Amino acid sequence: GAGTSMYTAGMFSDIRLKENIEPAGVDVGTGLNLYDFNYKWNPKRFRGVMAHEVQEMYPEAVYTSGAGWLAVYYEMLDIEMKEVH
Repeated sequence: GAGTSMYTAGMFSDIRLKENIEPAGVDVGTGLNLYDFNYKWNPKRFRGVMAHEVQEMYPEAVYTSGAGWLAVYYEMLDIEMKEVH
């Protein structure tokens, strides 16, 4: 689309970096679970996927960072990770 989310370039979706994780539904296009969570260093709430679940169904959409964290190419899933209030 015309506007690209800042999160689509490859967002850390490793469960080890998240806390206060709550189920938020299922993405109808991919069948992946969606969750509301915050990163351990940021109180803002986001809705997105968990990389370990994505890796099982769409391994091509997950990569490992140089530090060993799993990250997701959201644009490959046609899912937008977004901030929720």
